[in-house]
Amino acid sequence: MNISQDNSAQNSEQNTTTVIDFNQAFGELLLKRVKQGDASGQLLGEAFISACRPNRPFFHGLFAVTELDAEAATLFKKIIAMRSGAKLPLALLNEIEAHVFAFAKGGVA
Repeated sequence: MNISQDNSAQNSEQNTTTVIDFNQAFGELLLKRVKQGDASGQLLGEAFISACRPNRPFFHGLFAVTELDAEAATLFKKIIAMRSGAKLPLALLNEIEAHVFAFAKGGVA
């Protein structure tokens, strides 16, 4: 491999976006944070719903994202990195939606 081939390989590696595999641990942690019912859980839940449902916009400002703790920020980044068409458990999406909607109405699911 010559230098131009090596640079080409590096550039293609840098231009690829990492696909986050949806796994049970991610889903459980996300649901736990949403169920806490605080502002960060609400933001994460709404981001997840928006990532999964094309008709659900995400209305939070980016400043709110900068205020997340390290765990919530990692979850948010994983939500953003998810690809459409990922095999997401519908039951989890429905449960997160129930908690987010209940929180938005001032209650607890």
